[in-house]
Amino acid sequence: MQESNTHTQILRVAELKPETIHKQLGSLFEMKDIEITLQPSQDAVDIHLTSQLKDKREAKQMLDTVEQKIRARLADYIFGTGDTTLQQIIGKLLDEQKLTVATIESLTGGLIASALTDAHESSAHFLGGVVAYSTLLKERMGVPHETMERYGVISNETAIAMAKAVKKALDIEIGLGITGVAGPDKQEDQPVGTVHIAVAGPYGILSCMGSEKCAGLDREENKQAATISALNLLRRYLEKRGDKQEQNEDPTLIDSKITQSTS
Repeated sequence: MQESNTHTQILRVAELKPETIHKQLGSLFEMKDIEITLQPSQDAVDIHLTSQLKDKREAKQMLDTVEQKIRARLADYIFGTGDTTLQQIIGKLLDEQKLTVATIESLTGGLIASALTDAHESSAHFLGGVVAYSTLLKERMGVPHETMERYGVISNETAIAMAKAVKKALDIEIGLGITGVAGPDKQEDQPVGTVHIAVAGPYGILSCMGSEKCAGLDREENKQAATISALNLLRRYLEKRGDKQEQNEDPTLIDSKITQSTS
């Protein structure tokens, strides 16, 4: 039986649309001896790197070189390789760091909590979640009325306050909060797709806005996209890519994203 000369590596990308990835990678698609294809799925876009070079070592070196270039361009959006999931990576990181997490969700309605339980033996690191859909329940969970009054329920400040509140209320190491507009109508004059996410814990606070995928026409798809953005932020937090800012009275780090179109 003849041995195949096909060598493949797979990078998994969260949050970005295929067209955004294609634009960011640009000329890499035209490289000789390497074929790059994009395969979208519900939770990611898989970048398949394929080489037909007969020499295995040469093929591996070339694939590794291209992978490094892709990682440099897409950075934090690449979360894994092969068929690994965000939930698996998060579970492993939480277990390794001996940390627990809980969620307080608004627009996602418990989808983040559900996703976190997909990881094997998640009860060891995931305490539970609260669906605080109303402003009243947010306040009862400890989110200051003044914060929501001043900045709005759909704001970075409220997401941070939610993460802090669930962390304090449940006496755990990490709290994750999310608030936003899933559609189909605006809220607080904020357009559909406006999503704010925050993680609070031992490494300070890391916050970001939801991805370009959160601004679609389908409400359920927007909620799923917001869930992926939240999981990816938590993964990045656990990999300690956020700055340690615990000494700061308001240790807020707002994430910078690749410029994306939501039209």
